[in-house]
Amino acid sequence: MDTYSWFHENIGPKWCHVFDADDTRLMFESAWGYPDALFLRIHQEAHKIDPNVIMSAHYDDEMPNFFGSCVYADGELYDEEYWDEDTYHVHDLKFWWDEEEDGEEPDDFDSSEAYEKMWEIIQDDIDSMVQGLKDYREELAEENDSE
Repeated sequence: MDTYSWFHENIGPKWCHVFDADDTRLMFESAWGYPDALFLRIHQEAHKIDPNVIMSAHYDDEMPNFFGSCVYADGELYDEEYWDEDTYHVHDLKFWWDEEEDGEEPDDFDSSEAYEKMWEIIQDDIDSMVQGLKDYREELAEENDSE
């Protein structure tokens, strides 16, 4: 079980460790991506216990070269948002200064605002996905009631 291919198929990244947990959340550290296969498996097990369970996840790279969020429902990945350095301009995010591209770094450059904005984007994405799921479920219930 401790092979690269097993981890890739069953966890997602080549390695992953739980570094914090409580009754409502798990926090992982992993290499080169988020543990999407593991998240799905955890959701599938929770779904067996409670078919209405909704789980959300978010992740970010240490640089961050990428970040994202996802929502699981009905035993599968319901929706996901992924942002990387090629799409940061959509939200005007700047985590690092590139002197070749941007010129000399100003004394007042501070990436903390970009990190705060990143967390707002993640939370907004999750809120939007969960609301979309709830709306979808409500529409299905209305359709079933009208039949």
